Amino acid sequence: MFSGISRRYDFLNHLLSLNRDRSWRKRTALALEIRKEDKILDACTGTGDLALELSGYVDKESGGYVIGTDFCPEMVAIGERKRLERNEERCSLLVADTLKLPYADETFDAVTVAFGIRNLCDLEAGLRELRRVLKPDGRIALLEFTPPRGAFLRSLFALYLLPLLPWIGRIFSRSSKGAEAYSYLPASVMDFPDPERLEELLRRTGFGSVHHRLMTAGIVALHLGLRSEQPESLPNSGAPAEKCSLVLAPGSAAAHDSLSAALQKQLGMHRSDAMARARYGGGILASGETRPRLEQLAAALDRMGVSSSIAETAELENLPRPKRITGLQFSTGKLTAASPGGKNTDIEKADLAGIKAYALLPETPPAKEEEESGESSLSASLLSGSSDDGTMTKPGNKLAGLLDRLQDPRFNGISFHLTLYGANPLMALKINKDEFDYSCLEADKTGTSLENFLLLLERLLDWLPATGSTEEAEAFLDAPDPEIILLSGENEAAAFDRSRLWNMKTDNDKQASERTENPGENESHD
Repeated sequence: MFSGISRRYDFLNHLLSLNRDRSWRKRTALALEIRKEDKILDACTGTGDLALELSGYVDKESGGYVIGTDFCPEMVAIGERKRLERNEERCSLLVADTLKLPYADETFDAVTVAFGIRNLCDLEAGLRELRRVLKPDGRIALLEFTPPRGAFLRSLFALYLLPLLPWIGRIFSRSSKGAEAYSYLPASVMDFPDPERLEELLRRTGFGSVHHRLMTAGIVALHLGLRSEQPESLPNSGAPAEKCSLVLAPGSAAAHDSLSAALQKQLGMHRSDAMARARYGGGILASGETRPRLEQLAAALDRMGVSSSIAETAELENLPRPKRITGLQFSTGKLTAASPGGKNTDIEKADLAGIKAYALLPETPPAKEEEESGESSLSASLLSGSSDDGTMTKPGNKLAGLLDRLQDPRFNGISFHLTLYGANPLMALKINKDEFDYSCLEADKTGTSLENFLLLLERLLDWLPATGSTEEAEAFLDAPDPEIILLSGENEAAAFDRSRLWNMKTDNDKQASERTENPGENESHD
């Protein structure tokens, strides 16, 4: 859609805003109080107008620079031509997804978005990603349209947006894409959270000192804030106690479009945000809402045959943090997990309650090719068939199939992970394919982490007692396609862990309550 209007985008922006967009960007740059050494990210940059405006305030020799990113290559190409025409060396533009920015944590002194934040399919995830790349106390500035407050101005604004804007866009863009884009624009503006609700969302996603300024009769809001130490929805941060989350029960199967429709109807979510939550929420279907609203949503889901539970958001966030482990030892009745610091955690076999295999695309392009990226680096025994005793035939066939799928450019640099869930005490143990010591495989251990990862997953599935969430991992071993277990990013992985642990916690609480009410009822006698 945006690629189809890229050539006329700048002209239409100036025309439709009556040339006020230039002053809005200027006021944004001034409000940021930019220092000459600042490193600034302008996400959803479009054709780079705000990035180029910001670059005038930094000094390259002092280390300052501006990077503009956008998911639309056609927009970025136009911005790059403008940059070259101005010979602007303090700014660079590149193609990147705001939900998966290719930068390390705490890279930038400031982040900005001008009229693009509403286009994100998951607004909350996008804000968390912007926070991730901000340094502590880094600044954020969001420039966005908003319907004016007064009834008269609001009606004029709606009249301009709804019938007139699509017509003007269609005429001047000279394409069907123009009609589509400029019909989407007013709908997205009217559906976007008002300034107060956006401020609440900013606080919930980890920003403090949040405030906004209205400009041009209140049709544009400039939101400003700082990266705070922790999101206000975390414990002891003053979040309202009534803010709750709705968590799907394990195995609650429903089509994404059905879940999305329920979110739109019950919570008033925009359809793009609702579909993103249904697809990538990790089992947490809604967050930061009042209990009565979620009770209505839960009732609607129940009529669809979907089970769910309601948790206070702070309580959900207060669940045990996943522990990264680098080694395992198997014994008859327990598993011993080694952490990077050398501390061991023992888990009784009967207390293991689940396993999750998943894969993530890299946040940054791999610096060098993985040793297992091509067949030439893999052990001959795995790729040629079987070893003498035949024990490796099955993993070898799986590995060959997986490698074939990894040739897809979308999977370049993919990383594989496992999480083991324990019920007593409640815990999540995370394994990164490339950070794990595979000594527990003993004689089966090979020279590459991808082979060892598959062997470890197979051994765990054979060793674990009957647990939930094993079907997906077993399906991956039977037909090792990364798409089977691919998650959209770390946010979805974290959400899945929280929802999994919450369901285990509620199950444990329910069982403990039943034992208290019916002592001895569940005891077995041999």
